[in-house]
Amino acid sequence: MEFDFPKNEGTGILKLLQNASEDVKDLIVKLLVYNPDNRITASQALKHPWFREIKEQEQMMKQQSAVTTQSVRHNFVDSLSQYSKMSDELAGNSEVL
Repeated sequence: MEFDFPKNEGTGILKLLQNASEDVKDLIVKLLVYNPDNRITASQALKHPWFREIKEQEQMMKQQSAVTTQSVRHNFVDSLSQYSKMSDELAGNSEVL
C-alpha cells in the first residue's frame, strides 16, 4: 500500500514563538530537525546557551545551601557548647547542696 500525500509547507515554528528568547528559539529549531543525523544531541542540547541560566541558578542554590549548612552546624555546635557549660554549672551547684 502506497500513500501519496500532498506536500504542504508549514508556516514555521518561529511564528508561534514570537515572545520567546532568541536562545530558546535556536534550541527548539535544533531539537526539531527531522533528520536525526542533523539534529542536536541531548548532550549538545544541555550545553546550549539557553541552559546557562539554569546552571547558574543551580550553582547559586548549591552555594547558598552550603552556607546554610555551615550556619546550622555552627549554631548546633554553639548550642551544644552552651548546654555543656550549663550542665557543668548545674553539676557544680548540686555538689554544693
